[in-house]
Amino acid sequence: MATDSPYYVGAVHEDEPANGKKLVQILLDKGDRDIGLIGWEQGDATWLGRWEGYKAGVDEWNAAHADDQAKLSEPQYAGTTSEGGAKAADALMAADPDLDAIIPAGGGGDPLQGAIAAIEKAGKTQDIDVVSTDFLPDLGERLANGSMAGESGGHYCDPLIAFMMVYNAIKGNYTGFEGTFNDVPFPYLFVSSADDYKAYEKYFVDQLPYTDDELVEMSKLDFDGLKAAAAKISIEDAAARSGK
Repeated sequence: MATDSPYYVGAVHEDEPANGKKLVQILLDKGDRDIGLIGWEQGDATWLGRWEGYKAGVDEWNAAHADDQAKLSEPQYAGTTSEGGAKAADALMAADPDLDAIIPAGGGGDPLQGAIAAIEKAGKTQDIDVVSTDFLPDLGERLANGSMAGESGGHYCDPLIAFMMVYNAIKGNYTGFEGTFNDVPFPYLFVSSADDYKAYEKYFVDQLPYTDDELVEMSKLDFDGLKAAAAKISIEDAAARSGK
């Protein structure tokens, strides 16, 4: 339906398989090998994309580390509530006493909050690392106290790149896009320590990751240039450009 419209310019969205793979790598780098998984709704496209990435990350690790294997559980489904997240975490911990990590895949922040509360209630905050997607408001504190080991989020370039695409179409810089599904996947921002989160706050919250002049230059990019700009965005990239 979109490509049938002369007003459809393109889609901007997160790269969910890459997101899942990176989150699993954060856990593996921290020494976790026994990972429990919490999904939200069976068949949800975003969930399936993240799950694909989690499995790919574990498979890649195991292929390269024959004597240091990791495993990923089948998912427990939590829906989109805190209670569901707590029950799912309880079920994972009961089924596997050696569990050393849990991934509440998403569904909003409530399942994650419930899972963290269940882990805290079980007295396993220091034993079970947690990673998830979508930054919590107190993420910096949770990274510092160990209740979160890492998180992906920071949806900055999603609306930015979408705006730039529409701006260029209105200005007449983009033509001939009718009937074409222009697709712009971009990476999440990742934090796995309190220092990472401080850098995110510095370059994405306290200030914008692009100066006014950089935004003007971005507005002149063609579609391929915008796609490349979206793929580059990261905390490290923003810090490097800020230092120029």
